[in-house]
Amino acid sequence: MMCDSMWKEVILMQSAFENARDYVEVLLNVPARLVENSKSALQSCLAELLPLYQTEAFSVEALHVASFDEKKVYLLKDQFHVCFIIVKCPGEKLAVFGPYIHTTPDSAFCQQAMDENHISATQLASLSLFYNRLPVCRHSALISAARIFISHLYGETRREFEVVEIAYAKKQTFVAEENSSNMRQLEQRYELENAFLMEVENGNSEEAIRIYRRLQSEVSNLKRASDPVRNRKNLTIILNTLLRKCVERAKVHPFHIDTISTNFAHFIEHANSIAQLNELEFKMTETYVRLIQRYTLREYSPIVRKAMNYIIINLSSELRLSDIARASGVSPNYLSALFNQETGDSVSAYINQKRISKAAELLENRSTQIQEIAFYVGFSDLNYFTRVFRTIKGMPPGEYRKKCIEKQYTVGRDDLGTL
Repeated sequence: MMCDSMWKEVILMQSAFENARDYVEVLLNVPARLVENSKSALQSCLAELLPLYQTEAFSVEALHVASFDEKKVYLLKDQFHVCFIIVKCPGEKLAVFGPYIHTTPDSAFCQQAMDENHISATQLASLSLFYNRLPVCRHSALISAARIFISHLYGETRREFEVVEIAYAKKQTFVAEENSSNMRQLEQRYELENAFLMEVENGNSEEAIRIYRRLQSEVSNLKRASDPVRNRKNLTIILNTLLRKCVERAKVHPFHIDTISTNFAHFIEHANSIAQLNELEFKMTETYVRLIQRYTLREYSPIVRKAMNYIIINLSSELRLSDIARASGVSPNYLSALFNQETGDSVSAYINQKRISKAAELLENRSTQIQEIAFYVGFSDLNYFTRVFRTIKGMPPGEYRKKCIEKQYTVGRDDLGTL
């Protein structure tokens, strides 16, 4: 029968570990386990935490945990840069934090691991899949958590408990998981990603969203965080990056992309639920598709693209053909001829179209005066602005604004009628 002092010790250890686990798993996204200090218990724990990893480095025999001392933090790392932190507790218990890697597993990281361990390039996909299922965490953050755990465990105020680093340098072979279905799953995910990005790049929002629904179910099993919301945020951040790169490939100038991408990154981090992130992902897809539909210049030559981007970015300024040509790296005459050949319009006509298009957007805002809008889009003369606007839109700016307001009122009234 267990005496009162032993019960108190067990309860204290359990309480201290639960506090440490909450911090490590929720904030650092690293698994935490409290296991018996026995061969079978530890081997079972490691097998659960490293299901795709067939190596002797973290076997019970290799760890030599029987020689571990209490009140020390053991940082274990093997030649594949996979890490654990183990703390020996009273009563023959072990607190196991990990596995984790301390660096984002990008292509350079995977290539380094392959080079160091003489792994065939045919196993790159397996190694990448393995790394992408591991959380990424700084050593210092986990060491700090382990030290706080020890101080709570023993009721000591000091926090500078010794860190013992153990590197297992024995060369071993990384063995890919036998089940080929995992490889097929990885291949299918990349196929879906490429199909999704192709539809986005082509401006097909409906098909892109349909494919993304399938992609969501495929990536749901690739969890790199124990917190479901944090895990989904990580996936949404990846989506934002993929979409941004996709828009860049469609020859949309970064001027149009940067603010949208930054805003979405902010929205992702401040989302509080998977439902919010789900809605945000579809909004991101639609927004980036519209960006491509509106600003893609991929059908034009690099010179004409440079000229168009210069015009759009400097729409509020005075735009002279000589300045645009200089920014494009050609003479004014050459630019004028090439621009007309590729677009069917003169440079000045294109400038007016873009200025009036922007003005039409701004006219939907009732509070901005027409004169202010004219000045904003590069017209210093209100009468000239009105003439150009009428020529392109078929009506003066005041009438255009009136129609926009009437349309907004009609749409709003129809929406109320459906409630």
